[in-house]
Amino acid sequence: MAKSEKNSNEDAQSVERSVRDQIDAIKQENLSGQQLRMARKLVAKHGLDASSDLDAVRLLRDQGLDPFDTPPMEETHNTEARIGTIADQDRHLPAPREGTAVGEPGTITDSQRSRAVMQIQRDLARRRKRKMAQLLARLFFFVTVPAIIAGYYFYVVATPMYSVKSEFMVQSSENPIMPSSSSLFGGGGSIFGAEDSIGVQGYLTSPEAMIKLDEDHQFIGSFQSEDVDPIQRMDEDVSNESAYKVYKKKVLVGFDPTEGILRMEVIAPSPESAMAFSEALLGYAEKRVDEQTSRLREGQLDGARKLRDDAENNLIAAQQRVLDLQEKRGVFSGEAELTVVMGQISTLESTLQERRLALAEVNNNVRPNKAKVNSLTNQINELEKSVEELRSTMTVGTDDGNSLARITSELTQAEANVLLRQTMLAQSVQTMEAAIIEASRQTKYLALNVRPIQPQDAAYPRKFENTFLSFLIFAGLYLLISLTGSILREQVSN
Repeated sequence: MAKSEKNSNEDAQSVERSVRDQIDAIKQENLSGQQLRMARKLVAKHGLDASSDLDAVRLLRDQGLDPFDTPPMEETHNTEARIGTIADQDRHLPAPREGTAVGEPGTITDSQRSRAVMQIQRDLARRRKRKMAQLLARLFFFVTVPAIIAGYYFYVVATPMYSVKSEFMVQSSENPIMPSSSSLFGGGGSIFGAEDSIGVQGYLTSPEAMIKLDEDHQFIGSFQSEDVDPIQRMDEDVSNESAYKVYKKKVLVGFDPTEGILRMEVIAPSPESAMAFSEALLGYAEKRVDEQTSRLREGQLDGARKLRDDAENNLIAAQQRVLDLQEKRGVFSGEAELTVVMGQISTLESTLQERRLALAEVNNNVRPNKAKVNSLTNQINELEKSVEELRSTMTVGTDDGNSLARITSELTQAEANVLLRQTMLAQSVQTMEAAIIEASRQTKYLALNVRPIQPQDAAYPRKFENTFLSFLIFAGLYLLISLTGSILREQVSN
């Protein structure tokens, strides 16, 4: 009895030494942490009791399993079932041979191993078929069926929409639209009046244009008709904001900055309404272009016109001032009056000189004639008095206090003012003419490159393109959701 206990203790010590030797050998392999974690998970799945990660590797190798083998995703869900099947088969295997240590794997024949492998392969094949059938079913219900519904709508239900296209540009007589020199060498070009084109584009795609188009041509009413399918039809009590969302989809205006061309496409339920909408919008655009420069042109013309009117009024006032002076002073021309007075003074002085010479001649006689002396003396006095009076009218003035020099000066100033006003009037007239020319140069208008033509065939919906696009969209959404779900399941399982 004591001898048997001693033998069992020796066997246990030898098994323990063998286990330690195996663990030391495994430790020498320098396994990574990921490999040890995989071995620990695999031990847990097989229900083995391991004291450490290294012991887990040892136990798996003793069972004939690869501790670092990662099973496929489809095999991980039924691993326990397959292990249970193998365990059931192992119960029918022959008992282990004598001398086999506890925990060592039993002997399995080749036929049993082949049957177990074939069973696992059939299970994997059935699982793959079931997964493929589920995948096809999901693709059918989540991708194919919605694409078929979308195709049915585009081919059968959707109302045909007619499109009218046109091209135009904003031009002015001053700055015609033309590419710059830099664009001729492949560089970027700048277009004269590009800001006007952008302004027209903004106006045509604004709620203001939609409201005006609805008031003139019933834009909203055309999309509220019973002939329009329910998806594209507007409600009876639709608001301007909701109608504007439809308007932006039906009126497309693009601007090409390299050529300065505006391209407009108008979509409507009937060819007549599409044509009417396109012509109306072109008329609105032309009116808006004219309004953009009318204020500037009117301001320039008003300023030039006011300057000319003021010059005319000032000229009339200056001429009236000259007339008043002439009537008030009784003088038509100051220079003429001065010439007359100076002539009179010159005549009188000549006569005075003659009388003085005659008086001197009489006084030279021995017995001068007193009567003749007195007569000559009186004549001389009168002539001197007349000359003095004429001179006084030139400088001192007459009884009313206005001298001829003052009158002449006033008339000269008034006439100079008239000449100045005439010059200013001539300049204002020139300014007026220049303003008219400048206003005509600043006049802007629309130049139609492609006129709108009433369509005969519907342009929308594009049935095949829209159906194929719908299929791609649903397939992309399904792929995105599937990948997201797979990633989340993998994260949760780890």
